[in-house]
Amino acid sequence: MPQGAGTQPGAAVPQGVGTQPGAAVPQGVGTQPGAAVPQGAGSPWYLTVFNDSPERRTATIALVDVKAPASSGELLSGRAVVWQDGRTTITLEGEDVAVIEMGK
Repeated sequence: MPQGAGTQPGAAVPQGVGTQPGAAVPQGVGTQPGAAVPQGAGSPWYLTVFNDSPERRTATIALVDVKAPASSGELLSGRAVVWQDGRTTITLEGEDVAVIEMGK
């Protein structure tokens, strides 16, 4: 697991991501020293999730110390992302990526 994973304000290691063989923690989301989730009101920011496994994976992403957006979408597929109690679940095919827009 990358140094500093889940230790930055507003970032949590998604459950099931980085804990399964072949699954990776998204870089730049609390995984590198000094990296933090932007918290500017009204400014869009993006969460990138990558499954480096050849198998399909499902992960629950939990936001900590950051309010979940009222609406959110995955930019590559166009799917809506539903947040409940600061959590969402995402399923990615093997070696697939998702880019979630977290605010507008």
